[in-house]
Amino acid sequence: MGVWVWDLATGASVWDDAMYALFGAARESFGDRIWLDAVHPDDRSRAARAVQDAIDGVAPLDTEFRVIWPDGTVRHLASRGSVERDANGVVVRMVGVNWDVTESHAAEQRALELAERLKLATQAAGLAAWHIDARTRKMDADDLLCRMHGVPAGQYEDLWQVLEATIAPADLPALKQASIEARLGDKPFEAEYRTIHPDGSIRHLSVRGVYQRDDAGEPIRMYGVTFDVTARVQSERALRAAEQTARALLERMRMTTGAVGIGLWEVDLATGAVAWDDQMCKLYGRARDELGDLAQQWRQFVHPDDRERVQRESLRALETGQPLDFEARIVLPDGAVRHLAHRAQIERDAQGRRVRQLGVAWDVTERRTAEAALLAKETAERASQAKSEFLSRMSHELRTPLNAIIGFTQVLELDRAHPLVPAQRDRVDRIQQAGWHLLNLINEILDLSRIEAGALQLSMTIVPLAEVVEECIALVNADAQRRSLAIGQTQTARAPSHVWADRTRLKQVLLNLLSNAVKYNREGGRIDIDVDADAEGRALITVRDTGPGLAPAQIERLFQPFNRLGMESGPIEGTGIGLTIALRLVEQMGGALTVTSQPGVGSAFHVALQAASAARDEAADVLQSIEPASVEAREDVRGTVLYVEDNPSNVAVVEQLLALRPNVKLFTANDGASGRVMAAVCQPDLILLDMRLPDADGASLLAELRARPETKSIPCIGVSANAMPSDIAHARAAGFADYWTKPIEAGPFLRGIDAALARSR
Repeated sequence: MGVWVWDLATGASVWDDAMYALFGAARESFGDRIWLDAVHPDDRSRAARAVQDAIDGVAPLDTEFRVIWPDGTVRHLASRGSVERDANGVVVRMVGVNWDVTESHAAEQRALELAERLKLATQAAGLAAWHIDARTRKMDADDLLCRMHGVPAGQYEDLWQVLEATIAPADLPALKQASIEARLGDKPFEAEYRTIHPDGSIRHLSVRGVYQRDDAGEPIRMYGVTFDVTARVQSERALRAAEQTARALLERMRMTTGAVGIGLWEVDLATGAVAWDDQMCKLYGRARDELGDLAQQWRQFVHPDDRERVQRESLRALETGQPLDFEARIVLPDGAVRHLAHRAQIERDAQGRRVRQLGVAWDVTERRTAEAALLAKETAERASQAKSEFLSRMSHELRTPLNAIIGFTQVLELDRAHPLVPAQRDRVDRIQQAGWHLLNLINEILDLSRIEAGALQLSMTIVPLAEVVEECIALVNADAQRRSLAIGQTQTARAPSHVWADRTRLKQVLLNLLSNAVKYNREGGRIDIDVDADAEGRALITVRDTGPGLAPAQIERLFQPFNRLGMESGPIEGTGIGLTIALRLVEQMGGALTVTSQPGVGSAFHVALQAASAARDEAADVLQSIEPASVEAREDVRGTVLYVEDNPSNVAVVEQLLALRPNVKLFTANDGASGRVMAAVCQPDLILLDMRLPDADGASLLAELRARPETKSIPCIGVSANAMPSDIAHARAAGFADYWTKPIEAGPFLRGIDAALARSR
């Protein structure tokens, strides 16, 4: 510190050595240079004014200034001084001291720069800096704090009071309590509060502060920052609302999924922990208290045959982050197997990291069962269709040569010009019998196929039982007489007179039973047909024979298709499917067919059918009015017939049968093209149309004939070896007047020709 004295009367100054050192000069080198010349030019006027103010009595000398040393070094000096006056009050002398404040000034400058940088940083961060005197409560803050509170920036006598008035009243107690706790304790002041702006808007502020204390620990002032957290609060509020909505939605989803049988599950990808909801436990048949580490147990619940696939699919989904989608069988505690479908997605955090796998599961057993049943049904339908197509082809291929065999044997029998000798007639009878047997076999196979496919259509009506029984007896009577078999017939008083049945199919059943009774009876034996009522009031028709009888083991196999019970190598012809068809027909008519037998005594077959009232409808009357076919020559039948057929044998059979109708002229055509021409030219009364021609099928040829004015009204009858129900239905739908199947039977064929020509006249 340097001391100086300045005599104002003489202008002389006295400095000690320290003063010269402060100015960076030696005493001898300073000379007469006045001190003001060493002061920095920017500070001279201020320093001179401070000295003059002291002389004038305005203020004591107390100033700072920079000096420039001879070597150019700049130092900061502080100066303090006082004046001495004479008796008249005139200043005669100034005495003072100077000292170097360069280091403290640099520290202050650094502090100012740091404070400025801090101010800029806090402003950039949206922080409002402030401090408040602990004793006076006087507050100083930057303008940002005022804006946060919605008040104009400026100088306020009591800034805290102004700011406090904007704070939401409900938040003030907690804010003051936090301040008290920070003042009394040794922890920072932290709080959040709301401010209400003049426009009614509300901002959320967060405040942080710390007390500066003296050596005794008493608070001096608090320094702090305040920042706006409105966006964060709003985000948190929105997040809480979203979480509440999500929880409510999740709960509703759990209720909904549980109601429809969907289970929810999740896997924590960080820990591997697996969680199930209650519905998942139900799906797997496990109580929650039975479950342990599901990550390990889950695999054990899966069917052993599906575990490897499920493990592979699960690992793939976890490794790739792709959705999980699989179905698997699971085994319940009771051993039952169910099919469950599983779907899952990977959930990611904000950084895109996989955090959990969320999934659902539901029971698809019924669907899988239905799919399996549908597949089995489709397979069965395809097999049935293939079988039907095969049988149709087989029937057609067999009926075509049979038409020639049976047709020509009938022609030989009916040939009056060249009658057969007994030996020839016997041979023809044998050929014809074999042909009819083969045709019967074909028909039975087709019947069985239709029954098994559920395609057999019955025409249920009220049938007079006695008439049907008598008709059947009449049909087997000749064969019975050849074997010296007596046929007896009885009907009790309680027996129903009528049954509910398909008349044609009922005759087929009874004829099968009677034919078997004839074939398998002993020579000179007996056949009895008894009609009675059973305990349920149904009609009970029993056919008894005196044949060898059946053992219990044979009865068990009796109704199996193609099972002749060891009679295959015997002399008696048979197919082994007649009884099978009879059983199915009776069951389709709502009845039952049973058998009782005693080896060495004979067998009895019992047909039970629903009884019906004696009322007769028109359909029943029509069915009864079947007249025997006429095979005699008739000259009264007249007309022209066109037969379109490509098989010469079939044409020859028809030509020779129509020889019994000498006044019926026959035209023939061997393909569709010539048939169309001849139909237009000859204008026949009737057209017989084969359904399979080399250049056309019967239905398309019929359509062409119907489209031409000259042939559209000529009746057409389909004639074909295709005897499947679908073939017949297709022909009738196409518009054929009738449909006749091959082989042609002479009587029905001629009767059909007679009727058709009669209608065309």
